[in-house]
Formats: sequence, C-alpha cells, structure tokens
Amino acid sequence: MEFQKQYNSNYNLGTAPDRVKFCICERSRENVIVCSRCKQSFVGRISQRCPKHPEVTFLMDARQCAFCGAHANFLQVSETKR
Repeated sequence: MEFQKQYNSNYNLGTAPDRVKFCICERSRENVIVCSRCKQSFVGRISQRCPKHPEVTFLMDARQCAFCGAHANFLQVSETKR
C-alpha cells in the first residue's frame, strides 16, 4: 500500500506543460489501406504512435502490408470508403 502511494505521487504523465494533449488512440478502424508496392488493399488502420500515450501499442494496427510484407511507409489510407 505504501509503495502504491509513493508510485502514484511520482507518476506525473501529462501534467508537464511540454506534454502533447492530443490523443489518436480511438481512430477509426474501418479504413481501406492500399499498399503502394503491391497495389493490394485491406481494411484496418496504419500503426502510429499516440503523442499523449506513447507507451500504448495496438497489436491489430498494420505495421506492414498484409500481402507482400512491405514496411508501413508503403501503406496509404484510401480516399474511398469500403
């Protein structure tokens, strides 16, 4: 119990003035993603680091193409909806 009180009192994420307050964690997962290398498309969202929660990782976010394995730099969100 004592450790928890000490830990919580020292844990100041987000109170520093230089921290970014904008959160992207709840972005839409219904995007059509197109790979510019193999031209295949799939549904999901491209992995991005949240400025407010940099330690959070969403395991189902695309870090590479689902078909050819190209890096996320080759992935783009399509303008058309599915």
